[in-house]
Amino acid sequence: MPTLTGPITADGALVSILIGVSQARRQVLRRVGFPVPAPSTVRAVLDTGSFISVADAQAIAPLGVAPYDQLAFFTSATGLTPHVRDVYKLSVALLDDSGATLAYWPSVDVLPGVFLPTDMVHGVIGRDLLATAVLHFDGKGGAFSLTV
Repeated sequence: MPTLTGPITADGALVSILIGVSQARRQVLRRVGFPVPAPSTVRAVLDTGSFISVADAQAIAPLGVAPYDQLAFFTSATGLTPHVRDVYKLSVALLDDSGATLAYWPSVDVLPGVFLPTDMVHGVIGRDLLATAVLHFDGKGGAFSLTV
């Protein structure tokens, strides 16, 4: 099983991912002769506190995918009023430092997020994907490893 390692920065344990159309959508687009949109590269933080993965809305928009549902959820900032967000069915690929694919999830529920262009982080890998991996977070050593 491949392992990705890296430093824990001020922004957290960061990885590069590709956000693309779901595998099923890709197959349909090819079958009918339509172009498949190029995936978007996103720098994401590994976040065990997030139940779902998130990608910058600016990375999702070029994929031409409509949300298939909405999700209501509570956070520490919402109080008794839930956040309601669109949900997209997308593919996610985890990349190593050279840009090669280490892991691929063909169909993942992804929430859109809003990030500043100057932010280092433009996505979140949540427990939905981390549940398929082994994460070691060495705070004292300042490094993480993710085995997928």
